[in-house]
Amino acid sequence: MPGWLDLVDAVNVLARVESLVGALVYNAHRSPRVSGAAALPSAWEIRVSRDGDWSGTDVAGFLRHYGVDVWGGRTTSDHFIMYVKDRQANWAEYLLRRRGIPVESSVYNPNNLLYAQQHAPGDQPPAWADGDRSAGKQQPSGLVDQMLDLLF
Repeated sequence: MPGWLDLVDAVNVLARVESLVGALVYNAHRSPRVSGAAALPSAWEIRVSRDGDWSGTDVAGFLRHYGVDVWGGRTTSDHFIMYVKDRQANWAEYLLRRRGIPVESSVYNPNNLLYAQQHAPGDQPPAWADGDRSAGKQQPSGLVDQMLDLLF
C-alpha cells in the first residue's frame, strides 16, 4: 500500500522540474535508457532502498565525492531516487554496488554485480578528492613525460 511519501512524490511538480532542468544543464540529448513520462535528457535513474543505512543525502554525497553529477533527488516510501549523467551511470553503479549500498534500480552494467563481489563489503576505491593523486599514477615512460610530471 502506498504511503504518504508516495503521494507527496506523485504530486511533487518542483522535483520533476528540478530533474528536467538538472538534466538539461548537464547535457541536453535524449538517453534511450530512461523512457516514458520520466524520460529525461541524458539521465540514468538510480533507486536506493530506504531500508539500508544510507540516506539519500549520503548516497548523493558519496557519488559527488567521486565526481559523479547527481540531481533530482526524491524520496518515496521505499526508495531514494536520484539521477546521474548517462555517461557516468556505469561508474556510479559500480561505486554503489562495490560499497554495498542497496541499489534497486535497473542494472546498468551486469558486470558491476560481478565486480562488487570481488571486494570486501564496504570497500571503496580511492578518490581524487582524498588527497594523494600520485598513488595510482603510472611512472613516466620518457623524458618528456618525466619533465611534465615534475611540472604537475
